[in-house]
Amino acid sequence: MKIGKGLMVIFMVLLIAGTAFGAEEYQFKISSAMSSNFPPQKALEDFVKYLNTNSNGRIKASRYTDGQLGGILETLEAIQMGVVQMAMPVTSDLAGYSKKIQVLDLPFLFKDFNSMRKALDGPLGKEMEKIYESQGFKCFGYVPNGTRHISNSKRSINTPEDLKGLKIRVMQNPMHIAIFKTLGANPTPLSYSELYTALQQGVIDGQENAPAQVVDAKLHEVQKYYSLTGHLQSMICLLVSKKWYDALPQDLQKVFNNGIKEYEKNYVKLYFDYDNSCLDIMRKAGVKINELTDKQHQAFKDKSAPIYSDYKDVIGEDLVNLAISSSK
Repeated sequence: MKIGKGLMVIFMVLLIAGTAFGAEEYQFKISSAMSSNFPPQKALEDFVKYLNTNSNGRIKASRYTDGQLGGILETLEAIQMGVVQMAMPVTSDLAGYSKKIQVLDLPFLFKDFNSMRKALDGPLGKEMEKIYESQGFKCFGYVPNGTRHISNSKRSINTPEDLKGLKIRVMQNPMHIAIFKTLGANPTPLSYSELYTALQQGVIDGQENAPAQVVDAKLHEVQKYYSLTGHLQSMICLLVSKKWYDALPQDLQKVFNNGIKEYEKNYVKLYFDYDNSCLDIMRKAGVKINELTDKQHQAFKDKSAPIYSDYKDVIGEDLVNLAISSSK
């Protein structure tokens, strides 16, 4: 039986249409703790548009800013449960999954973003990826969370002795707590969402974050001093549900890979453009900013040096040595 050319065309059109109509859709919810006004959010917005457009609607991407989906620890659990598909935790937030991740928080380990990123592109990063994947996560890259400095409402910090008696908010991370105890402060673990109110009400005296995060959260409105200690380089991990990604067809994995690479590149540029402007914003708001001399920086390094030996058994001596060699 012969099929006419016209019927054949109709048959092919219906077949293609049926395939399109029956194409599986992949929900992709992205959770961000940063405010919707945070300049690098533009990169996230463009990433969402890229996925929706270049997947022809098969990936249904949406973003939720300002911690709408909960705190970072809740969001990470939601990824493991399949409710959320992507989050952007600071690597320090992941220490609860493995003590080894704390190696990235050794004080004064990395000079700047580029040195830390280079280390994470090498053997050290491979070790971290093994940990992420064992927990159901897949890391697609890193973007800056800035160089962490100390702000407070009492006085300028020029020496470790200046921290004595100050209640400093730190992340809920054992290494961060240990660093500030060693430096002589009174470290107080507190969620990021509670930080502004705690500073405003005087429950705590200070905190430590990069300029971009300080201004984004308006912390400079409730702090008088900002000291450029540079004690930690902070990095955000682009963390995606491994189960969700592995379920994508190969063509959509390619779309996703290209999109997230572009997102990473755009985020880095937008972040540093903003971060570089934030010290001036803080100065204009009346915050006193003090830079430390090389000698003063060295005093902080020397004071926090015992952390390395204290944590060799916790993290593993081989991993600590790998981090040190990777930072050079």
